[in-house]
Amino acid sequence: PFQTDATYKSQIKILEERYESTKTIQVLDSLANLAFEYKDWETSMNYGQMAVKLQPTAKRHFLLGGAAGFRALEVSVFSSLKYINIMKSAFEEAVRLNPSNVFYLRAQVDVLVALPSLLGGDLEGALKIIEKIKFYLISHLLIQELDFHC
Repeated sequence: PFQTDATYKSQIKILEERYESTKTIQVLDSLANLAFEYKDWETSMNYGQMAVKLQPTAKRHFLLGGAAGFRALEVSVFSSLKYINIMKSAFEEAVRLNPSNVFYLRAQVDVLVALPSLLGGDLEGALKIIEKIKFYLISHLLIQELDFHC
């Protein structure tokens, strides 16, 4: 686990010191990604939220949503509500910023299917997104086929 991993602790410390001296978005991204890789969801969310506030991108929202979703799975149902809200809104924003990204759309489908309707689950909404995914995938395959024959 990340709590006892000396390599992780060392890398995080180095990056945190670098961020303190540079204040660059790239270092924030590195911190969020490293924490995500080591399954340190709280740290990943912390740096991910900082990065999203400074320079929102679909990829940053997607990483934030993923960290929040995984954290929600580790805590009690009551505690998970906070993380579910972060996850849901982060995935929605990722799709808003990059509406044709199949990975972001797929994450949104997973959320809509997994959550009860009381928490924002929506099977009809998930089916509509699945249709978009099919459209993007088929369009991509057709373009590849045309490129192959030209």
